Amino acid sequence: EPKQAEVPMSAEEQAHQQVPGMEQDLGASWAAEFANAQEASDVGEEERMKNWRMEFEKGLEEDQTFTQYTPQELQDPVYVMQQNNPYFKEQKDNGEAFKRGLALMKDGNLKEAIQAFEADVTHHPEHAEGWRYLGQCHADEEEERPAIAALLKCLECDPYNLPALMMLGVSYTNDLEEARALNYLKTWLENNPSYSTLKEIKHHSRTIREYEKLNGNSMSRMDTNLSDTVMQMFLAALKHNPNDADLHTVVGVLHHLSDNYDMAIEHFSKGCKLRPNDPYLWNKLGATQANSSRSKMAVGAYQRALGLKQNYMRARTNLAIAYANQDMHDKACVHYLKALRQNAEAAHVWGYLKISLSSMGRSDLIPLVERRDVNAFTNHFKF
Repeated sequence: EPKQAEVPMSAEEQAHQQVPGMEQDLGASWAAEFANAQEASDVGEEERMKNWRMEFEKGLEEDQTFTQYTPQELQDPVYVMQQNNPYFKEQKDNGEAFKRGLALMKDGNLKEAIQAFEADVTHHPEHAEGWRYLGQCHADEEEERPAIAALLKCLECDPYNLPALMMLGVSYTNDLEEARALNYLKTWLENNPSYSTLKEIKHHSRTIREYEKLNGNSMSRMDTNLSDTVMQMFLAALKHNPNDADLHTVVGVLHHLSDNYDMAIEHFSKGCKLRPNDPYLWNKLGATQANSSRSKMAVGAYQRALGLKQNYMRARTNLAIAYANQDMHDKACVHYLKALRQNAEAAHVWGYLKISLSSMGRSDLIPLVERRDVNAFTNHFKF
């Protein structure tokens, strides 16, 4: 689902039921802005996006990377640890691996941070925060399914871990499971001590429970009424506290789900003003601008995200797509290659690079894409 995304994570493609390649951007609700464009305000960009869609569909037919993807509907991923982890010790670990993971994450070394957090949860399988940070690292590395698997393990240990509930809501949005996204976002609000006692929240929660009882399901399928009710819950909370960036983020996500991009942009913009040093919010703002055919504006938001978090691969990939949507394919290629230097296993990014190279008339470089050889491009692009 080539919208601009937030999603798939890092080295864990080996380690889990990760779909090879396109899953992440096909399943990324924020990424690949060149598809799913709504009415374009700029006629030139609308035409370019149409061409991108044609190129993308052609890629789906020709490239195994794309055709191997089949959605695993309502099937939870299972986390599989990497082998030969240098941070794992046979002897007892007293929290060193977790501390090391936090330090590596702060330094932007996400691949090693993942290994450190894996060592931590191997020694301490009930450590909810170890699983949560492991999920965050994977999300930052554009590996959505491993991120979801780790976050679900976090909730097994701590069912009301608010950051994990919020991240799962966003991750399931990225993974095209909107009903589940709504469920986790609703659970986040119902268990947030700042809002759980509000009369309106309790009323809407009762409405949802009664609906589920009558219909014999637990939001396993998308339903407009449930979607509207969850939106009303968050708007009630926002009325109570209009300066909560998290609430603006969720309301932005909910508007994005319903393709109400103008309202989503409004709330993400408010969130960015309230929390200007949050790279994830800037990426969401950029992705929404891009998905509504405002790629030029999106570039600025992505650059803010990368200025705050240089190794933010999702924002880097989205920036490349934003350039591609403006026919600036040489710039797009530079940023695709920067992203691939960070995670060369991201098959969906190789697919996007291939499309941009074709659009530039550089079919002579396609064999390098097939070889997955990032360094071979140094003679052709400065990255």
